[in-house]
Amino acid sequence: MAQSIKYSLTTPNGETLAVDASQAGEIITTEAGETIEVPTFRELKKLPVIREEIQEQKKIYWNPAMGVLFGSGALIFLISLSVVGYYGYAISTLPTNVEKPDIPEDLFSNAIEDMPLTEILVYWEELQQPNAVGQYRTGQELHQVVPFYREYFLVRFRYGGIGCVIGLVMLVVPLVVGLSKRK
Repeated sequence: MAQSIKYSLTTPNGETLAVDASQAGEIITTEAGETIEVPTFRELKKLPVIREEIQEQKKIYWNPAMGVLFGSGALIFLISLSVVGYYGYAISTLPTNVEKPDIPEDLFSNAIEDMPLTEILVYWEELQQPNAVGQYRTGQELHQVVPFYREYFLVRFRYGGIGCVIGLVMLVVPLVVGLSKRK
């Protein structure tokens, strides 16, 4: 513990003040409202000394390795948090119920050569509708692809969550160690 040295200065009306060396030569106001001039440093040394114990603040223990650990943890946490946010949003935008569309099986199971001409014309008219082929193709793929993407996104979401936990641990460990080893 350090000590602060103050000097006991008595005012003309009998009030006692504690002044330190940095106030030498200044004009100060007492609690009673009286203004007095603090003696010069040479004259202060002749006054009675008041020693006060000053409580020093303990500094946190820190070294370069802890700084690297803390910085790496912050970086991992932020990247993982963005991964969690991105894939969480991606999962929320996937359709929930995707059913296999009703596509006439005979449309794809029969060879065109084996079909009667009237049947070929009926299918041709269906396929001439706007986006008819796209509806068949997209609908058929969507019911197969959505579960795959949902699982893909969930795995990445979980990895992001694990990364967040690891990053937080890397952030907290240097702080706890530094606080426990205060100087």
